[in-house]
Amino acid sequence: AYDLAIEAERRQDDLLIKWPKEIQKQKAFAMALFAKASNDILGSWEILRTGYPDLCQATMRSALEAFATAILVDLDTVIYGQYLEGKFRMHNAPGLVSKREEFTREARKQYHRVFDRLNKHAHPTTDSLETRLPPDQGGGVLGGRFFAERMPLYRMLIANEMRILALEVAGYLNGYHPRGRPS
Repeated sequence: AYDLAIEAERRQDDLLIKWPKEIQKQKAFAMALFAKASNDILGSWEILRTGYPDLCQATMRSALEAFATAILVDLDTVIYGQYLEGKFRMHNAPGLVSKREEFTREARKQYHRVFDRLNKHAHPTTDSLETRLPPDQGGGVLGGRFFAERMPLYRMLIANEMRILALEVAGYLNGYHPRGRPS
């Protein structure tokens, strides 16, 4: 999934120069944000492998917000202007993307589902804290300790969501994004 996202970015980067001059900078910022999302996807996995699930979740949130912001910067010149001026709040981006009319109703629902699942695990919610329960104890949340037995659960909760997000990056760039691109 990650390789698909990177390949989609590479193909779009090759076409960037063909955009009209007046929007090349906007499209370049969007592509840089897509690259940040992909980097954070890979980074979250690497951080998880080293045993730091909380840091992984924070990086995952960054990936999620970068992806949503990339879409908005790509589609909306007003948001692009706010982004350049430092007035756009990236933490609002996932909710805004799931409301965009450029996408079908089903696509908006899919984005919302992905964002909702990832968001629950990128904050200190009961969903994300549940994974801190040690396998040999029946109660109490333990902070700051990583149990090897939790890796399968983390893979299911975090790695699967990051795989889905990487596929969303590839899908956006291969599906929606290129439609208006010069050939």
